[in-house]
Amino acid sequence: MTLGLVFGLRLRQVEGLLESVLQLMGLALAVPDHTTLSRRARTWQSRNKRHEQEGRPGGALHVLIDSSGLQIYGAGQWLEEKHGARSRRGWRKLHLALDADSGEIVAHTLTDQDTGDVSQVAPLLDQIDGPIGQFTADGAYDGKPTYDAVIDHSAAAGIVIPPRANAVEPTDDRPPGQRDQHIAAIGRDGRMKWQVSNGYGKRSLVETAIRRYKSIIGRRLRARSLPGQQTEVAIGCAVLNRMLDCAPRNPSAARQPRYDQPFQRPPSVQFHIRAPTPFARTLDIRSRDDILATVKWIRDSIGPVDILVNNAGSASKVLNARFLGEDEWNSTVNVNLTAVFNLTQAVLPDMIAKGEGTVITVSSLAALNPNLLGSAAYGAAKAGVKNFMTFLHNTYRNQGIRDDDHPAGRDQHADHGQPGTASSGGRARRDARSA
Repeated sequence: MTLGLVFGLRLRQVEGLLESVLQLMGLALAVPDHTTLSRRARTWQSRNKRHEQEGRPGGALHVLIDSSGLQIYGAGQWLEEKHGARSRRGWRKLHLALDADSGEIVAHTLTDQDTGDVSQVAPLLDQIDGPIGQFTADGAYDGKPTYDAVIDHSAAAGIVIPPRANAVEPTDDRPPGQRDQHIAAIGRDGRMKWQVSNGYGKRSLVETAIRRYKSIIGRRLRARSLPGQQTEVAIGCAVLNRMLDCAPRNPSAARQPRYDQPFQRPPSVQFHIRAPTPFARTLDIRSRDDILATVKWIRDSIGPVDILVNNAGSASKVLNARFLGEDEWNSTVNVNLTAVFNLTQAVLPDMIAKGEGTVITVSSLAALNPNLLGSAAYGAAKAGVKNFMTFLHNTYRNQGIRDDDHPAGRDQHADHGQPGTASSGGRARRDARSA
């Protein structure tokens, strides 16, 4: 399930990936099928490793808390896609607690969309061992229940929550609490100065963590049941923490060269650094002879072409088909379509002989909407390129040849994927990360 979250794969795809990896490693191990993984996700129990503060100066955490919504795919969305019926969107709320110093997610919960943020403060703090030095959250957490939950966990914790705009100081004789002191400081110095003096700006780190979760793991939950979704979130948070552990704790210091001690190389160690050598060659891609001569020169000088990227493009000055001349039509089609065909045909024999290769063509949205941009000749050429790449995929997908046409400016492109994948140029991968 961890591999599925990292690479954006469904459970069936994870099953196939693991079988391939174990086969390459020569290990005769059984791989659970996708139904078994789905059942285990509903009953999976995490190690419930509570965050330790060993080795931390002072031993106290600066905890940041926030929440955000994750979309779920249920019957409502299925009816909307299948029959066009409008439905109410379903959401789950992801609540995170972050260590402000390390960026590590130290606690998390997943609830339905109607659960209040304040109600999850105590469950989040219960996952943290040791004292909390400072607790920071936004104004949604303002109120006595939050202050009581934090004080119950760590009596000496400093609580930094902006009070509501209409909050007033108490008029009785009781000693002022932390919230009362915040109200007085804001009334005396202003809200901006209060934020600077209390380090409230660090709260943006937990927003960054939520953004990191949605960018890497995804904005939508894949599991259907709430227990399975909670398992998915737990694994996703563990993945982000593992990625964070691989990065230097102080990147700016890691980039600083040290001059205090000279570098001493062991006598038995030798370093051999070989940088790739770039090659450049000018040709007229409208000429088939130039293309064939260039591919032959590459084969003789470097070796067979492994990856071909068709990126050249040219649009005609005349947009209206009524006034478009034959010469301008031929020139546009030759650059955008015929050159792609000639280049691809020139490198295909070596790729087929080797049993692997990749052909990438940067297409255009004009292939999908001819009136969007370009001219009649340009749109027709780009549409031809799209269909040509689909034909290559259908013909050579079982021979190790990857074919991909990417409409520039579109997020989800028509990726024909791994060899042997049954897809077509009209289908876009739901997740571009699986390309």
